[in-house]
Amino acid sequence: MRLPLLLPLCCGLIGTSSGAQRDLPLDAVAVYQGGQASDAFSSIHHAGNGRVIAGKRSSTASNRFLLSVDGGASWTAVGCPASTGAHTYFFGQDGSTILAGTGDTGQACVMRSVDAGGTWSVVLDAPQLNALVGSANTRAVFGIASLGGGKWVANLKTLDTAVKVIRSSDDGVTWWVPQAQPGQGATSWARQMILTGDGVLLWPAVLSERMYRSTDLGASWSWSAVPSAGLFQPLCDAGDGVYLCGEVTTSPNTPIRLFRSPDRGLTWTAVAKVNLARPTVTYWRDVINAGGILYASACCVEGTSNDRNMQLYRSEDSGKSWRSMGNPYVGPFGGMQAVYQMCVTDTGKVLAGCQPDSTILAWPAR
Repeated sequence: MRLPLLLPLCCGLIGTSSGAQRDLPLDAVAVYQGGQASDAFSSIHHAGNGRVIAGKRSSTASNRFLLSVDGGASWTAVGCPASTGAHTYFFGQDGSTILAGTGDTGQACVMRSVDAGGTWSVVLDAPQLNALVGSANTRAVFGIASLGGGKWVANLKTLDTAVKVIRSSDDGVTWWVPQAQPGQGATSWARQMILTGDGVLLWPAVLSERMYRSTDLGASWSWSAVPSAGLFQPLCDAGDGVYLCGEVTTSPNTPIRLFRSPDRGLTWTAVAKVNLARPTVTYWRDVINAGGILYASACCVEGTSNDRNMQLYRSEDSGKSWRSMGNPYVGPFGGMQAVYQMCVTDTGKVLAGCQPDSTILAWPAR
């Protein structure tokens, strides 16, 4: 299969589809393999001490998560009684407390574990969440970040209210709406929000060029432009004030760009551009820092098991240049369509939740 071009945008960027781009074997293996076109893992998180928790896209209350206590070697289903919503998105952690949200399909809720993912309960159900933010239908809880000291901020997808983030000051037990909100109004929303290691909250407004940022833990917000971007999900803190984000396109056979900021999100430059040459939606889905090595996943549209043409990229210079490692895994049913989220264990192994065959991949970060 011909690899797509990684097009040059600046000095140092590899810009051909030659064999030089494909000479780094990933050595990925499936540590969990579902059936053909069975579903996807929309989130995965390393909780420390070999504990990894994954959220399946079509979860139910009884099997909301898969939990591994041995670094991904084996997995056990874990439920969250009374939880609603099919998709489980992102995880935030402070010590043994982990918070996560659901949404996109069904009713959204906020879930909490105080034993590093072993047991879960709902702390905000759908009626409570809607009443809190003044929405007829809160579509999703797309990210929860710990601010330290029992303080948390959660990112919401709402389309009928300007409330996009909520706060907790008691480790997620109760929640309130802060006056300061990111976004341009009711129709603005973000798929992911992160708190960087140097204290910047990032909130990319989907399908726009506006990267909202807060340097005071959400007390106020401003925005910077990611030039002509159609922002989507991925955010990464690469360290030393370097951040990365990516975009989506709904046009067929159209390049998607990966952007880098060297100054804590104030200015952004495109550092990679790839055309997956697909007739459908393509997007950058996740970017992670694995001990100084960066991985970014360029993915194909959801909803079909035939579009198995995603590409995984790697950078060893803090995101200045990128090279394709091809489709990260070809299993019993073919290649991958998307790597939704990746995490790094305490032993330096990358774990990735994938589509379309309910696959969790592992490879050494080296």
